[in-house]
Amino acid sequence: MRRFNINKALKSLAMITDVVVIGAGPAGTTIGGKIASAGFDVLIVEKADFPGHKKACGGAISRSFFMELGLPKEIIEKESKKIVVHYSTGSVELSSESGFTVFERERFDSFLAQKAEENGARLWTSTIVTDATVKSEGATIHYKKLQREEKGKVRARFVVFAD
Repeated sequence: MRRFNINKALKSLAMITDVVVIGAGPAGTTIGGKIASAGFDVLIVEKADFPGHKKACGGAISRSFFMELGLPKEIIEKESKKIVVHYSTGSVELSSESGFTVFERERFDSFLAQKAEENGARLWTSTIVTDATVKSEGATIHYKKLQREEKGKVRARFVVFAD
């Protein structure tokens, strides 16, 4: 007689969702929140402990775009009519009459993630995607939760790579 192992069977089952978004930066949380607000089941997966954690760069966007996003004034570090963007081979100075809003990425990313969750998206942090298979019928995302050494998979109709 063959024995049925319920624990093994449960581990082989995958969570099912409409959309998996890989990456909880500004692009991932914005699109995840928009899709969730339209009524879809959305899971956002982030490898860091929280969105914006350990980002080496700051952030700056135009003042008008900052207002359009409805961001809270508390995340503003500085406002300026000019900014200098440095990159590996040089730098460029940008200026705007409406100005720029400069902020810390950790606050900015955390705010956008909170908005995505308020819109119905789920957020998994400290989780790395170890494999992603996309086929015409959907995607299978294999993951590993870093704190618990837990592994599993999620099946989704769609996947957004925002990492």
